[in-house]
Amino acid sequence: MSHPNDRYRLAVVIPAYNAETSIRSVILSLPVFVERIIIVDDGSVDQTKKAVQSLDDPRIVLLCHERNGGVGDAMVTGFKAALATGVDLVAKIDADGQMEPDYLNKMAQLAIEQSYDYVKANRFQKSGPLPEMPPVRLAGNLVLTFLTRMVSGFREISDPQNGYVLITRHMLSRLPLDRIDRGYFFENSMLIEINVLGGRVAEIYVPARYGGEMSSLRISRIIRTFPSKLIAGFVSRIIRKHVIPKRRNPDMG
Repeated sequence: MSHPNDRYRLAVVIPAYNAETSIRSVILSLPVFVERIIIVDDGSVDQTKKAVQSLDDPRIVLLCHERNGGVGDAMVTGFKAALATGVDLVAKIDADGQMEPDYLNKMAQLAIEQSYDYVKANRFQKSGPLPEMPPVRLAGNLVLTFLTRMVSGFREISDPQNGYVLITRHMLSRLPLDRIDRGYFFENSMLIEINVLGGRVAEIYVPARYGGEMSSLRISRIIRTFPSKLIAGFVSRIIRKHVIPKRRNPDMG
């Protein structure tokens, strides 16, 4: 495969919270064509910061939050830092080692060659068995997939909760980052905001990869917080995309 650096400049943002046991291997697994590796230590209370600092890689930019603000909060910090570097594309990879970096170039190709603004990994094949993930997580993903399709306006999205994503600089620079959810609703709010802006979204199949790690996303937290966020996101999208533009048109009666 030809080296893609002559076609695009890519930064990877890694939100990290108590990831001392996995963050080094994730960073070391990133392809050489990644220009910037932006790690946001989101208030970790373990040795995540020291694990990152032990690596001698000039591409690494380490940013630290004093307090844990959530994955969305870490990503907003990372997005702003990535924009400042002038790269063409920005990808998000988690610090737990579940995301396969070898797919970065394929995701970038979709964005560059087919003019997609946002490319997401998808663990669900169009045909074939369901991915091997913990049953509770699988059930939660299926329910949230249905709801997020309706709320975001992207009816063809099959795995909206997947956090392995890539966004173009053009779209990222237009996003109202103050509207992006600071917690686990991050992926959903990204889709809502991109839909409001008329962005194009693509998915690429990436097999699920699970080890013995425990998910920090609890079903009780989803039940408590997601319904109100989904309703608010749907109403906001409809008003900003379909109602406000009509009111600004003087020819509308």
